[in-house]
Amino acid sequence: MSKVVLLVCLFLSSSLWAKLCRPVDLRADFGPVRDQKETYWCYAFSASDLIQQHFKLKKQISAVDVAFTYNQGFPGSWHRVLAPLISPKFNSGEPETGFIKLAIKRVIARGLCPESLFPSSRGALKINRETGESVALGWRESIKEMHELKRLSLRDEYFSFPGMDWAAFWTVLDNSSDKKLMYNLATWACEGHRIQVPQASLKTVYLPSNAAMLLDQQLNRGESAAIDYFSAFMYDQNAKKEDLHTSVIAGRRMGEAGECEYLIRNTYGTDCSEYVPPYQCENGYLWVSESVINRMTVGVTFFK
Repeated sequence: MSKVVLLVCLFLSSSLWAKLCRPVDLRADFGPVRDQKETYWCYAFSASDLIQQHFKLKKQISAVDVAFTYNQGFPGSWHRVLAPLISPKFNSGEPETGFIKLAIKRVIARGLCPESLFPSSRGALKINRETGESVALGWRESIKEMHELKRLSLRDEYFSFPGMDWAAFWTVLDNSSDKKLMYNLATWACEGHRIQVPQASLKTVYLPSNAAMLLDQQLNRGESAAIDYFSAFMYDQNAKKEDLHTSVIAGRRMGEAGECEYLIRNTYGTDCSEYVPPYQCENGYLWVSESVINRMTVGVTFFK
């Protein structure tokens, strides 16, 4: 057999094997599944996951640091003005929507903050300085109350992050504009510990004709990808194309129905009780068929 024929055969067999849904599981490349809770920072959670997987980082990356970094430049500055006009629930002082590709580029340029220093799944711990009593608040409520403390100068209370005491918190507040408040808190929390990685080429394909094919190209080389998609189908079998969401794809397998399935790494914690059949949930990861992926996906972002 000639070398040319052999190469053609190898190419066809590898392509066929991918088409037949060779199993891929990248879950070991990620940290624990996190919970974005009431916020709309799915793009930031997915951005941090995509970065960790691509660069094979042992430390998980803070998603809220990604969001606060993104919000300092365009179009985050526009979101700051427009989001509260769309819905009052966005009026926390920080925009909650964004583009994953731009978020990745911006946070890589700044340096990556470890999740342990600026936790994403919970907000901050609000502490009464006099009594020592504390209460954990979600991020949206934490941000609103921090701005309120700053506005009224209520110094009997403060918010604590790992290593941050009352004096450090109020030093940041006293020296921050409203726009820079959360960015500066992240700067303090992550100072001296940011992880440097090189800028890498990224691509986003909007309205792909075959999203699964793009995912296969990444998975076949051991890389994940992020999808922008309508996610309402996960919770309602009769749902239409609603609830735009961003998640990372962490695997592939052949489903019991004989159709390829892709593993969505969702950002709403490990509870599986909200998902409806036929989607199989495993600790916050969800297996979804190729046909649904293709029908619901409006964008695919990946490292080239």
